[in-house]
Amino acid sequence: MASVSVFLMSVLGAVLLINFNTNSVQSREINIKEVTQRVRRSEECDAEDEYNSNVLCCAGTRYTLTFEHSRCCGKSAYNPITSICCGGVVQWNLRSQSRCCGRKPYNPMIYDCCGGRLIRRSHNNANGCCNGTPYDPRHFTCCQGKVSWRRGTGWCCGKRVFDGDSYICCNEILYPRNSRHERCCGKRSYNPEYYMCCEGKVTWKPGEGQDYYCCGPTAYDPRFYQCCSGYVQWRSGYCS
Repeated sequence: MASVSVFLMSVLGAVLLINFNTNSVQSREINIKEVTQRVRRSEECDAEDEYNSNVLCCAGTRYTLTFEHSRCCGKSAYNPITSICCGGVVQWNLRSQSRCCGRKPYNPMIYDCCGGRLIRRSHNNANGCCNGTPYDPRHFTCCQGKVSWRRGTGWCCGKRVFDGDSYICCNEILYPRNSRHERCCGKRSYNPEYYMCCEGKVTWKPGEGQDYYCCGPTAYDPRFYQCCSGYVQWRSGYCS
């Protein structure tokens, strides 16, 4: 009778141990090793593996999945819930570290990544990155990878910063803004109240208060003229 009791107690202990181990594994966050089980039956994946939802091929390395949302990171497989792939290296994702800066995961609420470097964000989030150089966009502007002092609207004209209320940029050439309606025609600026842009050239409007058309580089009044093969002719209903 005593031997039977010992046997039952040992069985009960084994069951409790199994349940404890099972619960401890389930309660623990899945780590990288628990994501997949390496099979390596072949260094190269088979064609049918592409249609097998239980298999993941990462750069020729074959994995049998134990987690359906596994992804590849280089030759490794990982769980995107608990890990992150940065520069081909699997790193722990501490939930808040949801982005990569090179091979380093980081929290975008605390840091910015600029030129592969982590820059701590300022209290007012005034952080910018210009060709790998951090800058404050409240006082500076980034134009074609160059940081310059901000002027007025802080618009760029090539690598130069200008005030859009005072100047207009046409093909990286600055002109004083004589009117708020100023526009660009190729490399030149013009006032559309008096001029038109026809084939990239500024030309006089024949008059005011009408809709004028372009005929080649020339503006014309369609009430009296017509355009025939790039030439302006008197309006006759047909081209001569």
